[in-house]
Parts: sequence; structure tokens; C-alpha cells
Amino acid sequence: QTVAAMAVGHQHHHQSVLGALETIWRQQGLAGLWRGVGGAVPRVMVGSAAQLATFASAKAWVQKQQWLPEDSWLVALAGG
Repeated sequence: QTVAAMAVGHQHHHQSVLGALETIWRQQGLAGLWRGVGGAVPRVMVGSAAQLATFASAKAWVQKQQWLPEDSWLVALAGG
């Protein structure tokens, strides 16, 4: 929730996440809890694939430069 002056689109007024889930369950049933999955899953798949591929490439590049010890957690941090 946000203040009315900053709100964009329709704002739902739930007191908590569990309260929101309960309201959706009562009003729309199981199908309501799954609404939006068809659009969210492909978007998350593409985004995650791009992020993981970029991270793997960057981490390999950092390892190749030999700036840090190969088994150090700093390699993953620098790759990120």
C-alpha cells in the first residue's frame, strides 16, 4: 500500500499477506490464487536465464583474469 498521491493503478487494501490470500481464496477459490501465473512464469524464465548466463560468463572472466584466488567467494561477488 502507498499514499494516495503516489499510488498508481488500483490499490488493494489488505492488512497482511495471509489476509490477502484468505480474501482471494474466499472470493475466487483456487483459480484465483493461480491468476497471473501464465504471464509471470515466462517472464521470470527469460529474466532468470539471462541473469544466470551473464553471471556465469562474468564469473568465468573474473577467474580467467586471476585477480583473486580461484576458490574465493570474492570471485562470485566480482562476477555478480
